[in-house]
Amino acid sequence: MLIGVGLFICGVVLIFRGIGVRRSSQTVASADGASWIDLGNVSAAPKARANVLLALGIILLYIVFSEYTGFILFSFCAIALLLYRLGSSVLLSCVVAAATTLVIQLLFAKVLLVPLPAGLLQGIL
Repeated sequence: MLIGVGLFICGVVLIFRGIGVRRSSQTVASADGASWIDLGNVSAAPKARANVLLALGIILLYIVFSEYTGFILFSFCAIALLLYRLGSSVLLSCVVAAATTLVIQLLFAKVLLVPLPAGLLQGIL
């Protein structure tokens, strides 16, 4: 509960700071046609656009299939795929994915006491 309240307060502060910055530079922004959202290279580079769509697709797949596949298998595959897609070697992607998945699983299971879906590993874990 305390973490949620802290995140909410930080979000509100960021929103008001952003509005303040936007208002102070609105005369300049209106002159050059700047928009509220600047996508930068994502809108221009096809590879960057594909990476963003891949990440969003993986999030949607996790929502749909996490109960069946389980957190450990899905997150390992997702992190390894994303790291490889962003230019890491296969070995480095797998090592980082395994370490990240293990840390997140232990953090949720032992510290936060929030069970993550076991999925296909139900009888093994």
